[in-house]
Amino acid sequence: MQKFLRILSTVIVIVASCTSNFSAYANVGADCDDVQFIFARGSGENLSDASYLSWQTAIEERLQSSNLRYSFYELGSASQDGAQYPAVAVAGSLGGFGNLLGAFISAGRSFEFGKSVLSGRNELKSYLKQVSSACPRTKFVLGGYSQGAMVLSGILDEINASRIIYVATFGDPKLYLPEGAGKRPDACRGKNLSNYRTYVTDCHAYEGVLGSYRPYQPTDYFDKLGTWCNGQDMMCSSGLSIADHTSYSDLGLYRNAASAITSKLRQAFPQAFTNVPVEESEFAAHDLVILLHGGGDMDGLTLAQYKLAAGRLANQIYSLGGRVALYVYGDNNKWNPRQLCDFSCSADEFNKQLAQITHRISAVDYYNSALSSLHQAMSELNWQIGATKSAVLLTNQPYSRVDYNGRTVAEVAELSLSIDPVNIYTFTQTNNLDAVQPLSVATNGKVYDIEKYPTAITEISGRPMATLTLENYEGIVGEEFTFDASNNISTGVRYDWDLDADGVFELQTSTPVVQKIYQAPLSGYIQVRVIDQNNYSSTMSARLKVTAASASVSATINNIRVTALSNTEYRLDFATDAERVLVAIGDLPVGQLLSSRQSITINDVTTRTTVRLIPYNSITGRGEAVTVEIGPYPITTPEENFQTPSSAASTPPQTTQTLIKKPADSTAVFVPKAPNTGVSPH
Repeated sequence: MQKFLRILSTVIVIVASCTSNFSAYANVGADCDDVQFIFARGSGENLSDASYLSWQTAIEERLQSSNLRYSFYELGSASQDGAQYPAVAVAGSLGGFGNLLGAFISAGRSFEFGKSVLSGRNELKSYLKQVSSACPRTKFVLGGYSQGAMVLSGILDEINASRIIYVATFGDPKLYLPEGAGKRPDACRGKNLSNYRTYVTDCHAYEGVLGSYRPYQPTDYFDKLGTWCNGQDMMCSSGLSIADHTSYSDLGLYRNAASAITSKLRQAFPQAFTNVPVEESEFAAHDLVILLHGGGDMDGLTLAQYKLAAGRLANQIYSLGGRVALYVYGDNNKWNPRQLCDFSCSADEFNKQLAQITHRISAVDYYNSALSSLHQAMSELNWQIGATKSAVLLTNQPYSRVDYNGRTVAEVAELSLSIDPVNIYTFTQTNNLDAVQPLSVATNGKVYDIEKYPTAITEISGRPMATLTLENYEGIVGEEFTFDASNNISTGVRYDWDLDADGVFELQTSTPVVQKIYQAPLSGYIQVRVIDQNNYSSTMSARLKVTAASASVSATINNIRVTALSNTEYRLDFATDAERVLVAIGDLPVGQLLSSRQSITINDVTTRTTVRLIPYNSITGRGEAVTVEIGPYPITTPEENFQTPSSAASTPPQTTQTLIKKPADSTAVFVPKAPNTGVSPH
């Protein structure tokens, strides 16, 4: 997986991405746009970097057939009234801290993070004012990642919402999701989800690692704001993953956002989309993997027939903006499957690779290893979040029910569900239809006679998009869950539900929202099958865990003591049951402590300074954060643990002290004194 950060020694950098290859908006009065797309990149990224290009490309793909007049601008491209967003890097090191989860500015310009965010906001306001003055009818779509998301989310109430069509934030360290509050959050049961919660898989996500902006969605931005927080992204979820923070491009989340943005554009500029089918501009992409059997009695004529079907199916998916991978397999005990194309292949590359398959790869198959080949392909491909997912098996023989390595239909189906799912279709000879049914039935796919492949291509490429608002649901016996399969793109005629996680769709509804109360513990994958007016269908799965009681306890921090060692140097002593504690000063995380008790010394403190301690455990994730203030009196600590700095009782625990320097006072960005897990402060 591509990363957009450098790992220096034991330092893990906070990243963010996106940049622009457009300069300042020149000659704005000459040829005004219908809409401008403005992006704020993240920490340390160059202009026109990978995430910005992902943002731009995803939007252009959706708009290529429209008549919309548009352009792109990236914050930092030019100075606007003296402000130019630098997206400062946050790489460096500091002795005494082990594996840092965030961020130091390089020597010579230390702790410029807050200034960087403020510069971005000033540039954005000046740019919007300049363009709006010259082009009063031009509208805007805003996007920002990580530090760039903070630039946007902290300034929405200062921007004229009537000029904004949509705002998309990715990995925002200041995210606020009130439904993630408490030990059993409403979000985990699909309840009271925020209007702007577009893609947030962690139901415990409450606020970002740097606190939260409240309200995150000003009133004028209802239905105009969406946030994406990937998996266990440590910046915006309760998790600890830096990798999840750097994979928004790889997982297709900018393309996912582009679909939501295009839906808003179609509403705002209907005349620009008159001749553009909805599915061409708004549907989530389709990821398809084709596995061609190349062994046994696959003679030349038979192989040609299957290749023809594979090529036509692939080209249809490509024409709809999808991605296609290609494998050829046989008896995996003798010959491992070959990946000829992953999802990065273009249509031309795919057709070239397919044309090079000119003969069978093995004369004899002891095993038709479709099961192990499918499992390998689904495991190693980089599936796009939000895409419809299909695997198509082309074979003139039944597959081995138990493969050479013991792989079974049940194992392949379990992997399919975990991906969300991958529906598996089989093209085969008439006499094999019954023999290959179990795999397609178990994965909500279908079996087709190879002679009727044109019908199969139409059904597979034209099926509706199935969604669920969450990827994971959890709660306790007796609580009500809400499962929502609605979306703003495709609408089903019927919804079939498997709410008991047994693979049987026991409930049918005409509406996309259902409720259920579980009377006993349950763990597995629930599913919804969306069926459209053509009787085409897709499914979506989500993991469900219902327990008898909530047993996990979040990590805590207590017994905080602040000692003034001098006018500019302060020591914080505290106890914790956490595995790790993230330390943030102002708006910047500065390190991760790995001991159960710590003594931290902070020097160069010349003004009142906010220090935030955030506990983590590997099982329960982020615990309740504690905020204290140090600097010129009065020093504040949680009331129940308060001791004055001059107290003789401030004997530190016997641990190695860690010395850090206070960030320079760079901005007035507010860090709320609210705990990070959603438990209301006392």
